[in-house]
Amino acid sequence: MRIKYLEAALSQDIQFVDTEVRTSDVVYAINTDSVMVQDAISEKLGNFIHYMATFVSGFVVGFTAVWQLALVTLAVVPSIAIIGAIHTITLAKLSSKSQEALSEAGNIAEQTIAQIRTVLAYVGESRALQAYSSALKISQKLGYKTGFSKGLGLGATYFTVFCCYALLLWYGGYLVRHHYTNGGLTISTMFSVMIGGLALGQSAPSMSAFAKARVAAGIIYRIIDHKPSVDKNSESGLELDSVSGQLELKNIEFSYPSRPDVKILNNFTLTVPAGKTIALVGSSGSGKSTVASLIERFYDPTSGQVMLDGRDIKGLNLRWLRKQIGLVSQEPALFATTIKENILLGRPDAYMGEIEEAALVSNAHSFIIKLPDAYDTQGEIGMAFGDLLKTLWAPGATVVPPRTFKSKLAHLRFPDFKELHTSGKGSCKHPGRDMGSNPIPKT
Repeated sequence: MRIKYLEAALSQDIQFVDTEVRTSDVVYAINTDSVMVQDAISEKLGNFIHYMATFVSGFVVGFTAVWQLALVTLAVVPSIAIIGAIHTITLAKLSSKSQEALSEAGNIAEQTIAQIRTVLAYVGESRALQAYSSALKISQKLGYKTGFSKGLGLGATYFTVFCCYALLLWYGGYLVRHHYTNGGLTISTMFSVMIGGLALGQSAPSMSAFAKARVAAGIIYRIIDHKPSVDKNSESGLELDSVSGQLELKNIEFSYPSRPDVKILNNFTLTVPAGKTIALVGSSGSGKSTVASLIERFYDPTSGQVMLDGRDIKGLNLRWLRKQIGLVSQEPALFATTIKENILLGRPDAYMGEIEEAALVSNAHSFIIKLPDAYDTQGEIGMAFGDLLKTLWAPGATVVPPRTFKSKLAHLRFPDFKELHTSGKGSCKHPGRDMGSNPIPKT
């Protein structure tokens, strides 16, 4: 189930992830929700079957020996069942709210650690701790309610069971005194139905685990059962025999699903001839990154077409399309493995010469070979390598080699961009490609 959940989460389209899924939710579902489901269908299920079998067999023996005594006990069972049902439903609701609160707290902690430099730069440690503490206090209050409800439910269940014991002792004595049965059968019936009733009470924790697992499974299967609007694993779609790399965006209109009222691109048109290197220049929020996302088909435009070599990319096989594109994000992240393996993400079958060539083209080879183990240097990214190694995404994208290469540089002024191009610093060099720039108009 964990594998299916992660596979489904990785298969979702970006717009669903933007609006419906948080990283902390995925981590919590894998680490906690799945454990609840596993606990319910393994140990708790076995215990429940054991308790129910004891309950049924106890009453069968009781009805066989002294049916009058067993019938009196059976009259008390509905009250035990009602108390158990109320107890289970209440715990399920509180468990769902508690999981949401813990997930929110985890999301705050994750964002704080991921952006630790920004937090430290703005002296935001106290604010982050306060936000995390507030989220945990919500979970703590729900924990108090859960504990109180659990104690009240179990207490009411056992109170009813012991009242049943008292009733059995009184009525059993009445039957013996009036010669309806003998003492031996009465004791046998009493112990049978008492053990059966006790087993019914002991099944309450198992039913509580089932209720929690039902909530957890609902969260997990909500993702597993969701069908993405764009199936990236589909085998359908055209794969071109050859790609020159000409891109066209025709009359594009687009708004993000999370902000449908804010139009990012309005009747936007762009043509990029094959072999030409261009820069999209514009203010923050003008749509530069959006253009890259549309080309990657992370999103589909509200209207208009994105064309590759004269064909609408909606008609192309999605996995094939993305293999033709090399992307260096504005804030690239590296995996905690070797430099070589990070670069090989671009093409797993590349040999060492191609890896070094990609690093040379990306101006990364010179500092890589100065590291203790060169391309085999391994460690927690950001701690062992430092921010400079984020440029490794460039050789990782270049080793493909892509028909289309996109690199997003944050807060780069046009004079800075010209300097980067003429000096060859910080960007990948593509021989034979012209350099140009396109401003993004305000929309």
